[in-house]
Amino acid sequence: MKTRIFLALALLSAFLVACGGSEEPEVESAETGAVSGTVTYRERIALSDSAVVEVQLQDVSRQDAPAGVLARQRITNPGQVPIAFELVYDPKDIDERMSYSVSARIIDGGQLRFVSDTATPVLTRGAGNRADLVLTGVRAPGIGKTMPFKSRKRTPEQVASGFEMTGMFRYLADAARFRACGSTRSFPVAMEGDYLELENAYLKSGVEPGEEIMVAFTGRRLERPSMEGNHSEVKIIVDKFNKLLPDNACPETARASLTDTYWKLVEVNSEEVVTPPGMKEAHLVLGGTDSRARGHAGCNRFFGGFEADEASLAFSALGSTMMACPETMDTERAFLAALDATASFVIQGEVLELIDGPEGKVLARLEAVYL
Repeated sequence: MKTRIFLALALLSAFLVACGGSEEPEVESAETGAVSGTVTYRERIALSDSAVVEVQLQDVSRQDAPAGVLARQRITNPGQVPIAFELVYDPKDIDERMSYSVSARIIDGGQLRFVSDTATPVLTRGAGNRADLVLTGVRAPGIGKTMPFKSRKRTPEQVASGFEMTGMFRYLADAARFRACGSTRSFPVAMEGDYLELENAYLKSGVEPGEEIMVAFTGRRLERPSMEGNHSEVKIIVDKFNKLLPDNACPETARASLTDTYWKLVEVNSEEVVTPPGMKEAHLVLGGTDSRARGHAGCNRFFGGFEADEASLAFSALGSTMMACPETMDTERAFLAALDATASFVIQGEVLELIDGPEGKVLARLEAVYL
């Protein structure tokens, strides 16, 4: 009897040892990181139940490549601001040498209503894992101050309310630019109005990020805050997106020469210039051989020097005669002030625009009359 009990205990002990020595399957829990924060805006506007908040974590290290999206959250029926978000990412995707940022936008009623207009860094280079975003409201189509160009000639980039614009559009690294046919200069496109429809059409077209495609839309050109938020810049406003023209390109157009061309003043400070009867029209001529500027400001002749390259233009040592002409003095003062403030220029076909900086406002527009 004792022998049987001993054998039973021995077998039970061996069984327990065997069970204790067996290895349980290892369950590895995937490690994740998270960036959290809130989305809000300053305007006292309530969101509808159909509103959608989209937040993204992006790799923005390279300016010559599209921003890589590491995490995205789409919040439907978010309620009212502040709206909390959490972006879950794989830490293996993060390189301490690189730069990352969080951006957001709010779509309500099928229209883009609020958008990030500044980069919010996270995770590396001293930034943490929290981002509280304050979005900027975008104007609905047709709202905003326009700068009408009333000259007898118009080109697609000249400002008008509801003007048909055709040209080359590209989207790269969360930024869009547009170059009108007949122009040598591109402008950033504001994320307001019908921009979202244009962006979606571009992304669905199959072109490579950053590649140009021809588009047609109704739009304007207005001043808006820059992405950095420390100055304003001229941007294209898409009032109504019409269509992509993937099989087309802007035709080659004749372009007036900056020098040795009689440039007639047609607009200054967004106001049309009308020459009174019996007065000489305001104009500008830039000598190609002597780098001398000369012209007529509406009442007095002016003269001086200038320096120019492909995009920059600056006048120096401007002088003028001293006649008094009450009917044209306002135009003359504005024209001479525009010349003094000019830092760059754009030629669009036969229209010269004098601009106060690389991304500044248009000071004056002049039309070409060849010498």
